[in-house]
Amino acid sequence: MGAKTRLKIVRRSLKYNFRILLNILALIIFLLTLLETIEAGSLRRKNAEKELELVNKSLEDLELYLRGEDKNKICLEAKKASKLIKESIHGLKKIEPNYNWIEIREVLIRIPIKNCPGKFKSNTTQF
Repeated sequence: MGAKTRLKIVRRSLKYNFRILLNILALIIFLLTLLETIEAGSLRRKNAEKELELVNKSLEDLELYLRGEDKNKICLEAKKASKLIKESIHGLKKIEPNYNWIEIREVLIRIPIKNCPGKFKSNTTQF
């Protein structure tokens, strides 16, 4: 076997190995991207769960205040819950899709208007 033949065999072998290496690198990049996407989805869900906890806590506090007589606390907590829903509505819709978050927020917006007229701006109904 001559030197030229051996050189051709080596070149073919290098080309073949290079193609394999490129395929392996493409697979690694694909897997890393997939892992990153899964991780991001998990993080979004955790954030949505935290947001839901905050909204639930605010609604529980509002329920307690509604049993009392402090209208200022009622109005402030309703505004707080409304703001929390507005800021996290997309995550809330994903984690609790059966709730009508817009309707819940509309009710919360009406509480300060009804209980504390003149204290709060009534133009907070924008979504």
